[in-house]
Amino acid sequence: MAKAPPKFKEYTLRVKLVDKKVFKPFKFNPQDTVKNACIRVAEATSMLVDSYGLFLPGTEDAAGQWLREDYPLDFYGFEGEEVKRVRESKGQPLDPNKRAVDFIEWRNKFRFVKLNINRENQGILVDDTAKVGTIIDNIIAEHSVQIAIDEESLFANGEDEVEVLSNDMTLREQGYHGECILGLLTKVRGSQKRSDMGLYIRLPIFESYLSRKGSGLNPWKKRWYTLRKNKLTNYKSEKDTKKELGNIMMKTCREIKRTPASLSDVPKKQQHCCFEIVTAARTYKMLAKNTEEKENWITQLELARKMFAEEADIEEYLLQQRKRLEDEIRRKKGDQEKIQREKEEKERIERERKEREERERQEALERRRREEEERKRIQEALDKKRREEEELYMRLALEESELAREFGELEEELKALEGRKSREQDEEMLRLLEEQQREMEEELRRLENEMNELGDEKKSVQDRMNASISIEDEVSRALQSEFDEQLRLAEEELRKAEEEARANKKQKQEEEKQREEAERKQREEAERKQREEAERKQREEAERKQREEAERKQREEAERKQREEAERKQREEAERKQREEAERKQREEAERKQREEAERKQREEAERKQREEAE
Repeated sequence: MAKAPPKFKEYTLRVKLVDKKVFKPFKFNPQDTVKNACIRVAEATSMLVDSYGLFLPGTEDAAGQWLREDYPLDFYGFEGEEVKRVRESKGQPLDPNKRAVDFIEWRNKFRFVKLNINRENQGILVDDTAKVGTIIDNIIAEHSVQIAIDEESLFANGEDEVEVLSNDMTLREQGYHGECILGLLTKVRGSQKRSDMGLYIRLPIFESYLSRKGSGLNPWKKRWYTLRKNKLTNYKSEKDTKKELGNIMMKTCREIKRTPASLSDVPKKQQHCCFEIVTAARTYKMLAKNTEEKENWITQLELARKMFAEEADIEEYLLQQRKRLEDEIRRKKGDQEKIQREKEEKERIERERKEREERERQEALERRRREEEERKRIQEALDKKRREEEELYMRLALEESELAREFGELEEELKALEGRKSREQDEEMLRLLEEQQREMEEELRRLENEMNELGDEKKSVQDRMNASISIEDEVSRALQSEFDEQLRLAEEELRKAEEEARANKKQKQEEEKQREEAERKQREEAERKQREEAERKQREEAERKQREEAERKQREEAERKQREEAERKQREEAERKQREEAERKQREEAERKQREEAERKQREEAERKQREEAE
């Protein structure tokens, strides 16, 4: 009866550091938990224990799995190298209940997936060890979810294209260990409650006729191909889908070649529609109906390959995707910092612009207030001048009316004077004539009395009569000339009064015109000064703005140069640090290899001595 292998308090397991692509031996206690083992590996590798974990690689019969942190290592049935060496040395068979693995992996727990959020696909990292419910909580906490599709709308286009995931299992436990296209759904339309949220996965679904090149000299065979999740199946025709003629499991697919290496056996007119499916066993050359159908097949087959491929086949791809996403996150973080800096700079510029605009607005208000006061002052002066002119015009109108009244009175007096003078002259003339007539009659009577006596004096009497008549004529002419002279003087005074009134009126009109002309000139002068002042202020404002714009551009250019200089120095500093870090890592790697080589030699030497002692 074979003896049981010796019990070891600790055993040695090889751990593959996936990121560094090296193996390193670690000693573990079988009764210790996976969590403590992870802490030991993280401390030894200077990695974050929250981001990395222990992973059991997959085999042909079983998919890879993460070691649960709350389980003991002994739960997974590992046998350390010491137990294996003892069994081999004694020729004992391996324990069938123990899993025969050469190593376990230390890898990043976060995997890259595409998530449809708010109708947009975004690349994110999710914890591969977390259950779907935890992933949903993280998505809701880290992303602003505004739109989630409901189940009715989700399955409207076909139930085969999507699958609703269980919240109590991880993505890997549900068979999805490659790249996935996920999306949020709600069980109740319009609800955003966490209890109503779920996660669905978009499955690779496609079908159409394809021609496949047979082996040897066999011609192309046209078959109906359907892709459902992990399986590509072909049938004789679209109607005859009961009997399966063959299938390709996508987990065995290594590559989808868009252009085959050789197109010699492909018709020339259809070479652009040809592609290849490369598996571990063989390569299938396929021929689609047209280019569009070819692209659809390649897209869906590539999605299926990445989603269901063997762990070893997608490990490098997932690592590249994870690194690319991490770089993208770092780049976005840097962009966000840059955007934040630009935002702060814009806010500062906007704040300065607002302050400048506020100052300009205050200055404009002050100028407007001063202009308003000046306008009011000018308006008050104009109103005062207008009132004075109106008063003057009223006084002139009163004086003119007074002069007109006086002129009317003068005309009436003149007419009365003319009538009075005419009557007095007539009465005087009549009186004189009557007196002369009486005298003449008395003289005639005396002459008649004396005629007889003084015949001799007839001539003298006649002469005296002639003299009286001449005197009467002279008196009449003198009176007439005096009347004409008085009439001429009255007409002259009237004419002078009219001319004086006309002169006064003309003078008033000229003064009114001069006043209006002066006011017009004053207004034009004031408007001209205002225009010149406004143009001067506009020119000064434009020059000030130009100076400020030039100074702002100079400041921005100086700041841009400073930022570029700072960024250049940062890049140089980062490159220097990267070079130093790379050199340090190279030195550490060389030292580690030397230590491992020394340890290996020591172990070989110890094993050799043990074998010699055993022999």
